[in-house]
Amino acid sequence: MNLLRPLSPHLPIYKPQLTSTFPISHRISGISGPLKFTFFYLLCLKICLICFTYENFYQFFFYS
Repeated sequence: MNLLRPLSPHLPIYKPQLTSTFPISHRISGISGPLKFTFFYLLCLKICLICFTYENFYQFFFYS
C-alpha cells in the first residue's frame, strides 16, 4: 500500500478562479473597513484628550 499518494487527485492541479476569489476579497474588505474606522475614531478621541489637557490650546480655543 502506497502511503504517499494524495488524498484528492484534483487538489495539486487546482487553479483558483475569479468566481471563488471575489467573495473572499469582498469579505476581507468588508471587515477591514469598520476596523479602520474604529482605529481612526479611537485615535481622534486620544488626540482630543491630549489637546484639551494643554492650557495653551484651551486658551486659544475658547478665548480667541
